Amino acid sequence: MEIAGKEKDRSIFNNIHAVMLLIDPDTADIIDANSAALEFYGYSLETITGMKITDINILTKEQVYNEMSMAKTEQRMYFVFRHRLANGDIRDVEIYSGPVVFEGREVLFSIIHDISKRMQAEEALKQSEERLSRICDATFEGIAISDRGVVIDANEQLAKMLGYSRSEIIGESISNYIAPESLDIVQRRIKENYENAYEIVILKKDGSRIYTEVRGREISYQGRQVRETVIRDITERKQAEELIQKERNKFQKYLDISAVMVVMIDKNQNVILINKKGCEILGYREEEVMGKNWFDYFLPEVLRDEVKRVFNKLISGEVEPVEYYENEVLTKKGELKMIAWYNTVFRNEQGDITQTVASGADITERKQAEREREQLIHELKDALAKVKTLSGLIPICSSCQKIRDDKGYWELVADYMSKHSDAQFSHGICPECAKRLYPQYYKEVDPIS
Repeated sequence: MEIAGKEKDRSIFNNIHAVMLLIDPDTADIIDANSAALEFYGYSLETITGMKITDINILTKEQVYNEMSMAKTEQRMYFVFRHRLANGDIRDVEIYSGPVVFEGREVLFSIIHDISKRMQAEEALKQSEERLSRICDATFEGIAISDRGVVIDANEQLAKMLGYSRSEIIGESISNYIAPESLDIVQRRIKENYENAYEIVILKKDGSRIYTEVRGREISYQGRQVRETVIRDITERKQAEELIQKERNKFQKYLDISAVMVVMIDKNQNVILINKKGCEILGYREEEVMGKNWFDYFLPEVLRDEVKRVFNKLISGEVEPVEYYENEVLTKKGELKMIAWYNTVFRNEQGDITQTVASGADITERKQAEREREQLIHELKDALAKVKTLSGLIPICSSCQKIRDDKGYWELVADYMSKHSDAQFSHGICPECAKRLYPQYYKEVDPIS
């Protein structure tokens, strides 16, 4: 390529906004600079053309000459250097440089771009990634970065968790570390871009299995969209949960052979445990009761508000627990059954009530028997009271022999006695009355004859 020294060409050279220099590759002299170069470096044309490129490039002279030699022979045409400006500032620049003919001799034509901001951004990004990497390696959670299912980065904790080195993990399909029964849910969660935590089983290098809780999300990483997955080992927690569940099942068996109903209610009024007897009394299956609000579903409406109010006061510590009480429950069929409850409470480390446990006996039949007994006693008392009135002073007319009752009415002796005793009467006529009332028919009979 040849660059002429004509005025027209000089005008074009000057008016191009990119920074341009013409450099002698043998002496490192700056032969020419356009207006953009003068503005960028802060020198006049006279000053800069009296300088060498080694005065601007912060590399050693030997390094600069080596780089110019590569540009001259076209072994390289792209360079990244650091240049010093007239005010002392150092700028990162990228340079496209190659040989051209200028006024009959071969020089280097260099186009220079200031990439200081880009380099600063890249350095900041690099530092950020290094800081993130240190943080990731310091965390107790495993972290994997994957692109289309292939691991492109991972922290040391994940390698330790799986029993591999980082180099063994990177480049492998992430599915290699997932147990077969968990593959389907992982694929669905990735497809849905699901970001909440869920549980899966992963495989270690030695073939053993560990329970994990994972969270994944799409992130920008090194200029591309990838998936970040955070993995936490919850094996110990799961083992503890399984042990608790075994103990709970054992406890549930004991509860189920109990002759009374047992109900556990959390502080939000929801049922978290009920035994077999409780289900029998209420007429529900266990799954129909669990998680339901005890007061809304299993108490008659007339009691709900008041019992809820007392329960909330109990949870807040405003009232002391009541060991024994009786109240009705509402069955699935809409029947009311009276239950005698014995209560206790569970508290957390702070002493706050978190759950209540009540054992209840169905006393509906007993209560009915008590009501029937009380009714019978009442009726007997009434009967006895009436019998006693016959043994007291009874007002009777000296003329007609009628009796005055408690209300002041006069009635025949037979009628009064019938009402106030179990006596029954048959009617006849005595001899005196027969002689007096029916003399024409009466014939005195000798009782001896």
